[in-house]
Amino acid sequence: MSSLCHSRTRLAPGVMLLWTLMALMVFGTAQSFAGRIAPRAKTKTLANGMRFIVVEQRELPTLSIQVVVRAGSSLDPPGKAGLAALVPEMLRSGAGKRSGAELDRYIDSLGIQFQTWVDRDAAHFRLDVGRRESLAAIQFLRDMLREPVLDKATFERLVRSQISGAIQAFDVGSAVALDLAYGAMFPGQALGEAPRGNSESLENISLADVTEFLEKHYTPRNITLIVAGDLEIKREINTLTETFFPIPRGKSHAPDAAEFSPVKTDSIRFQLLDAPRSGGASIMIFALASSPRDTSSFAADIMLAHLLGGYPEISYLGRRLVEEQRLITNLTSTLPTTGNRTFLRARFNCAAEQVVDVLTETLDITTLLGESRISKRELEDGKHFFRGSFAMAFESAGDISTLFAQATSAGLKHNYVDVLLKHIERLTQANIKAAAARLFSPGNMIIVVVGNNRQYIHQLAEFGSVSRVKGPREFE
Repeated sequence: MSSLCHSRTRLAPGVMLLWTLMALMVFGTAQSFAGRIAPRAKTKTLANGMRFIVVEQRELPTLSIQVVVRAGSSLDPPGKAGLAALVPEMLRSGAGKRSGAELDRYIDSLGIQFQTWVDRDAAHFRLDVGRRESLAAIQFLRDMLREPVLDKATFERLVRSQISGAIQAFDVGSAVALDLAYGAMFPGQALGEAPRGNSESLENISLADVTEFLEKHYTPRNITLIVAGDLEIKREINTLTETFFPIPRGKSHAPDAAEFSPVKTDSIRFQLLDAPRSGGASIMIFALASSPRDTSSFAADIMLAHLLGGYPEISYLGRRLVEEQRLITNLTSTLPTTGNRTFLRARFNCAAEQVVDVLTETLDITTLLGESRISKRELEDGKHFFRGSFAMAFESAGDISTLFAQATSAGLKHNYVDVLLKHIERLTQANIKAAAARLFSPGNMIIVVVGNNRQYIHQLAEFGSVSRVKGPREFE
């Protein structure tokens, strides 16, 4: 058995930062868990149903404005995966009296950093601006939501671009790993489809579908606007009210929420994405976690993500694989907050010939966690880790607006962080044991391996069911 050349498992700086940011965005900031942790926010709901969350932090030099529309890919109609992801791109391609090119020039002239993305829960629009440009940015958002320019040529160009992106994602296996996990756990359901869609589903989408989706889901009652940073709360709320009050309530329709049922099995499911030219392998373990609305269970799942691989020097996975000389690199373990069912995710790299041995060790570790082998000291160390991480969570207006945006897209109250941290502090060894037994039961796990499949495909069949993914639409 060969091993990698390093003598210790270390997080690469970028990976360490990734874990820190994910933890901070979910958890908040504090020196302890006592009292209020998240910054105070003022909320207001207009008569048309649109909601504002305003956070005053005058010491910060900029403002971050985020619009959250609860219209994610889980609302894509059957056979039209990728529709929800097309809508924000159409919106930023023309609004009011400005074409797409004119919008781009206008944004550049204001010095605005503008991002859009769609996940399974919501569409997100984020603008980072200076105080002087904030009114223009808010008015720009109003025009985009109220007066979008939807032309056929732009739509056809965006569809071609999204099809190309969906195909290219398979060239980077990690880009589709989460989608493969959702697809295996929620087959035949909108939650199991890739948010970006695929060639076949995107070709089924028409411009009329975009218009219908906008009219149905981009109504004020589905929209929350979050502003954080250098502002005065009363003045900002008055500005937002005057700007967005004219937007009509919109048509009534069926509730947006959809119920999704995971398909459990008796064994672990493997999704193998072949990369025959790769000398190494990337392993991603997904365990279906609790809903963040079940705060006590979700807190235990978060702690397990940390104990499994949040920080190698104190995590089970990092420490065990170092001691056994089955070395791995780039270890991360996260549990993002989303409203629909989400996965605890552990990811690491190893040599292709080590895949079976590393997975054997990893599955042994998940079993140990389920047998409550974690000590009280290890649990307290985990809590201490979070306490030390929280201090950096609100260093920028973007961090603050993102925190509230995550809670909003998950359908949670804006004080969710304070409640969650109290549950983390109350965790016991028994809580961890119960959560591990639930999370790491074989039928609750999906493992995605990207690499030269020929070196391990037959051996993995001994662990569970194996599906080989050859390309965007090719499965075995």
